[in-house]
Amino acid sequence: RQEAEKETKAQRIERNRTNAYKLQKRLRDIKHKATKVIHLSPGRGCPGCGKRSLEPSTDVSRRTIIDIIPTKNGIKKNIVEYRGEHASCQECKNFHVPGALETWKGNQLYGHGFKAWVIYPRVALRLPYNSIVESLQEQFQEKINLSSIPNFMKSLAGYYAGTEQGMMAHILQRPCIHA
Repeated sequence: RQEAEKETKAQRIERNRTNAYKLQKRLRDIKHKATKVIHLSPGRGCPGCGKRSLEPSTDVSRRTIIDIIPTKNGIKKNIVEYRGEHASCQECKNFHVPGALETWKGNQLYGHGFKAWVIYPRVALRLPYNSIVESLQEQFQEKINLSSIPNFMKSLAGYYAGTEQGMMAHILQRPCIHA
């Protein structure tokens, strides 16, 4: 039994490694298809020590985000590549990336609009995950993993938690609540 568990752990490690390679390949392919490139300037001061002058560096950080944006006649998929030069502080000897690049977590690939578009059919229409993935493939030529949908829900739940609390406080202040 322990040998079987060790084997499954080894298989799991290999599967994770393979998936990571596939994701990196996909990210490399997407960079060539970016519809828009936005150049970000480094921050005005060092966030660590507060010194105002930062020395520019030759290193560049890139982040590609796939999002859905509204247009006059509907919606469209938008792929934006954000590029930002690193800067170094001479006083504390730290390198800093532009603050806008730090707003996305880890290897986030999808933007807010895309996540909302995926979650709507699940929450409002109660569609199964497979149907949502199929519709994304048909409409936007984007193939996502089934496990991405709960992650999107968790991400947007955190984003809208403050809104929910504000609405709940507003409802509870009313003299009459209709159920």
